[in-house]
Formats: sequence, structure tokens, C-alpha cells
Amino acid sequence: MALVLPVAYDEVFLEKIRADYRSEDLGVEVSYRFPDAAPSVIETAADARAAEEGVRRAVLDAVADGADAVLVTCFSDPGVRAAASAVPVPVMGEGRPTIAAVAALFERFSILSSQSSTTDAKANVVAELGVASRLHSVVGMDIPVRELTPARADDVAALIEREARSGADAVILGCTGLEAGFTAAVRERLDERGAGVTVVDPAEVAGRVLLAAALSSGAPR
Repeated sequence: MALVLPVAYDEVFLEKIRADYRSEDLGVEVSYRFPDAAPSVIETAADARAAEEGVRRAVLDAVADGADAVLVTCFSDPGVRAAASAVPVPVMGEGRPTIAAVAALFERFSILSSQSSTTDAKANVVAELGVASRLHSVVGMDIPVRELTPARADDVAALIEREARSGADAVILGCTGLEAGFTAAVRERLDERGAGVTVVDPAEVAGRVLLAAALSSGAPR
């Protein structure tokens, strides 16, 4: 399985993704690659569009090198459709698989977006997947991706607790540029508050969904 990181080369992000998608955890060989050209971060629709062509080319290269499943490590799924239509193997981002899985397991879910400007786009994806009846809300954190570190765990936990109190039983962290330790820190704060809500990190879901798709067409490597 190949992972395409749809931003400019970033050693910190690479190490975080390596920790999220370890070969020994997934049971398959995992490779990682960055596009030749990409934005430094994906926070807006314009950033996602800027990443699309680089992602497409990186997916083509990964498949040419032997990958039989490719995951684009971004909740916005930039370039995924174009890439998937150009290769004979499963290609997914982290957004749609996570939303579909959460909608199948929970009655009401919310999505946290790094910026308010992208909430409508995420709600549109939910509707496209046919699970709008399960969506509680999409909430903009208005925190730059690079600031989604354990130091902001209290702020994000407060947003999630508010969603839980208003009816959400699961909340998806709608960004995968999170610093290592962020999700664990948020869950710890919520446990301390007795919030009673499931926090979903797309990195814990998307890779396994992709593997299931790959296994249906042949064992991934």
C-alpha cells in the first residue's frame, strides 16, 4: 500500500503519518511519497485544488512502482477522483471512507473542520454519500492546521463537548495534519470531563477501509 502525502515535503508530517500507518499494524508493506509540487498545507478549497495534479501524478507513479492500493492522507481527498479513474487499483482519501464508516456506526455525528470556510464543502460530501440524515453539524475550529497540537487540546475538547451536549454521539476530526499526540490529548480531556462522545481520527479508519477494498480485488502488498 502506498501513501501519498499531498503537501510539500515535511519531515514532521512524514513522521506523524509513519506513526499512524505502520506496516506492522496494518499487516502490509507501506510506502510513503510526496508529490513533486504541492501546497505547504491544505486548509482551504484553493489549497486542495492546488494539490490535485501533484497527487494524481504521485498516485500514477506509486502504481507504476507496484502499489496495489493508494491512500491520499488528507480529509479533503484532493485529486482522488482523477487519480482513481486513471489506475486499476483502489485509490482513496481519508475523508469519504471515514464519513461513510462513522455514518454506519453512529446515529448522529459531527465533523470538525480546521476552518469555517470549508464547512459547506464537508457537508456537501456527506450529502453526496447519502448520509446527510446522520449529520449533526460541521463546525469550523478556525485553528490553523500547524497549530493543531496537544497544546490546543483543551480548545478542541470544548468544541467536541458542546457537540456532544447538543446531540452528537461521534465527532470526526476533519483534518489529518494533526500533530502526533493531538488526538490522544483531546480524548484524555474529554474523558476527564465525562463527555461520553466518540472521537474519530480518520487515520484510524481510512487505511483499513482501503485495505478491505484492496483485499476484495487481490492481496495488497
